[in-house]
Amino acid sequence: MTIDSGSNDSGAGRGWFLFLGIAMVALGVIGLGMTFTLTVVTVFWFGVLAIVAGAVQIVDAFGGRGLGATIWNIIIGVVYIIAGFLLITMPISSAFWLTLFIAASFVVSGIVRIVQAFASGMGAGTRIWFIISGALSIVLGVMLYGFVTPSDVEALATPEGQVAWIAEWGWVLGMFVAIEFLISGITFLAAGMTMNSDRAAST
Repeated sequence: MTIDSGSNDSGAGRGWFLFLGIAMVALGVIGLGMTFTLTVVTVFWFGVLAIVAGAVQIVDAFGGRGLGATIWNIIIGVVYIIAGFLLITMPISSAFWLTLFIAASFVVSGIVRIVQAFASGMGAGTRIWFIISGALSIVLGVMLYGFVTPSDVEALATPEGQVAWIAEWGWVLGMFVAIEFLISGITFLAAGMTMNSDRAAST
């Protein structure tokens, strides 16, 4: 009996897409039920990632690239670590700037998905889901920026202004992150389910 390696690769890819889709949809649904908590977790998690990235950057600085490169890598690593500690120790004031950063990342990720849809060799059915997902991410990013940016940004410089902002908009970051999980999960599920039909149409 012969084994069709192409079919196995296609089946493995389809299974991986379906698994990622189910996991991300589940995380999105859970996140919608705890938006304030998800905001705090997001800020904390970004802080941890920044600290880890800074530590890795400093270790990598001693990789023998010359004194100038070593100094710059150390400086970058220290900046990452400081930013990480600020995110963890000042979650309220950090939440606003992190929200803006995530809004920008939604727009960038949406553009990347649309470009990937046209640049890769994926089938038409899979491509359309990536285009829709990318467009929705861009819309979410623009909406997120518009919602959370106060008319008087200077008010965020005071503790009272920060508390007022987090009380009014603290849930938004968690909600939009949860929605992004849902969109990505649905995209992976749809892509996984259309893989077989795309493959059959190309043969």
